[in-house]
Amino acid sequence: MITKLVELSTMISSFLVQMTTYPETLPPSFAPKRILVIKLDHLGDLLLAIPVFSNLRHTFPSAQIDALVGNWNYEILQNHPDVDEVIAYNSHFFSRGMAPTNLRQIHEIFCRLQDKQYDLLIDLRGDWVTVAFALWVNIPYRLDRSYLQIGHKIGLNGYKELHESARNLNLLRSVQIPTPVCTADFHTKKTAKLWADNYLEKLEDPSNPLRVAIHAGSPIAAKRWPTKRFAELIDWLIFHHQAQVFLV
Repeated sequence: MITKLVELSTMISSFLVQMTTYPETLPPSFAPKRILVIKLDHLGDLLLAIPVFSNLRHTFPSAQIDALVGNWNYEILQNHPDVDEVIAYNSHFFSRGMAPTNLRQIHEIFCRLQDKQYDLLIDLRGDWVTVAFALWVNIPYRLDRSYLQIGHKIGLNGYKELHESARNLNLLRSVQIPTPVCTADFHTKKTAKLWADNYLEKLEDPSNPLRVAIHAGSPIAAKRWPTKRFAELIDWLIFHHQAQVFLV
């Protein structure tokens, strides 16, 4: 209950900051030199947001595009060609089993971000600290996903509650940034790819090329599928498709 209240109050605050402090649209022929994208939640959420970075690179090929994410997501973007720098900030609200960033470190991070003089701030999922940063920092333009979500609920726009990936892209579409890229691509370290290739080569079965990875858990009870159903799904994949199944 408290978590939901904190999340709702953060969204409303972010909405109000956007509505009262920032322009609603980008100027014609907008060509930012530096862009900061904030995405503080978890691995699956960030993977669904990767098309945002790809579309920004497509539209603004010469811009510096940085990402502010939790340490748990650092490696996801570290080698991505559409992200120039990854800055780690562990939000108290999203930290699970990893120490949140302390106040001194928060001050250092956001002073560093202020010095970068971004032209565009894109908040895909922030917290109270990033909302305060949006008020404090001197960035001329900001796009805020909460602005679309709250705005829809009170009738300011027609952006419906959609899949996570569509919500992210709708934020770009709301200011006429083209979104030709709708799928995520994942770039690993070469050493990690070599390890995976060698591991899978040992398991290779020419008669059975289908491999399925299943992530069978969630820290949030409402998102957990019953264990029995995962077992039934695995049995079905093996029986009907002779799949090799990997539990993550």
